[in-house]
Amino acid sequence: MVLPLIVACSSDPATTTDAGAGADVVTATDVPAATDVPAATDVPAATDVPAATDVPAVTDVPAATDVPAATDVPAATDAGGSAFMALAPCDMESMYMDGTAVAFGGANGNTYSPNCLRVRAGGTVTFTGSFAGHPLEPSVRGTSGNPITLVNTGSSTTVTFPNVGFFPYFCSFHGNTNGTGMSGVIQVVP
Repeated sequence: MVLPLIVACSSDPATTTDAGAGADVVTATDVPAATDVPAATDVPAATDVPAATDVPAVTDVPAATDVPAATDVPAATDAGGSAFMALAPCDMESMYMDGTAVAFGGANGNTYSPNCLRVRAGGTVTFTGSFAGHPLEPSVRGTSGNPITLVNTGSSTTVTFPNVGFFPYFCSFHGNTNGTGMSGVIQVVP
């Protein structure tokens, strides 16, 4: 049989007596207070962590100017030179023919004829065909300073090539800048 617990009222809250056993009962006031727990100030402060300024600065990385510039590429030379630049679709020196004109469209379809043309520095090349159906566009490959500009109207344009190099081009409808489809290259020799 379980006896009920009776709590006596007393001015001393530290103990109460059980009516059945007469023994002291410990109350919540005997539990250590929360102030006995170590304070948060005993934890190392964030200032003990190394500051971000101890990390090497990004300025210690070599600058991009340390990379060789595209102008460090040897300049293109004449047909027998060692600086031949294989640019699709004209991957071999033997693919180039001397001339001053490139035709496209009509009987040539979606091709340039010839698509690998060689001229002397200061020479001109005349492109003939419908630019509305085959817009002429310079490629981002090859020698910098490509004198070919976007032409999307008319049927003839003449381009002067003052500098030695390789100057690729393409039809923006039927080719692309990487030399596939309707594309070509003008090789300018000294």
